[in-house]
Amino acid sequence: TYHTYFNNIHGNPEKAHHNCVAVRGASIYILGTSHLVVSRLLPWKERIEVFHRAGDWMGALNMAMTIYDGQAHGVIDLPRTLDDVQKTIMPYLAELLLSYVDEVFSYIKVASGNQVGNSDQLDESKSSSDSDNPEIEEQYIRVGGVAVEFCVHIKRTDILFDEIYAKF
Repeated sequence: TYHTYFNNIHGNPEKAHHNCVAVRGASIYILGTSHLVVSRLLPWKERIEVFHRAGDWMGALNMAMTIYDGQAHGVIDLPRTLDDVQKTIMPYLAELLLSYVDEVFSYIKVASGNQVGNSDQLDESKSSSDSDNPEIEEQYIRVGGVAVEFCVHIKRTDILFDEIYAKF
């Protein structure tokens, strides 16, 4: 679509295509005066993955719990009933939580390794452990709290006591 509100330097009407909307498949294209906006409705797994790829673990876990509770709006590719939704996404939620715990623990391992390396350079007689560093201890507390809350919320304490507890 276009409109002819603008005249060129010769006084002839020009076609202006801005302020148009087009739909193709699951995408909507909005053409403004200075930019193009492309939007699409994401499936439930992609909505969580957007947060995950951005490194926003709390956003990813929060979106997962919102979808699990049936409170997310505009969700596609899921069954209609809440019980079926929960059964469908349960394996992915467990995988998401375990990857969160693995990533945080690998971060803690790197951070504690750097701390040990720095303390060796400063004072060779003093050795550092994870409990000596309050920042690392805080990370353990945070990941433990998130894991407990998430597992209790999705009613999967077996994951908490089998796989996650062993990592601690």
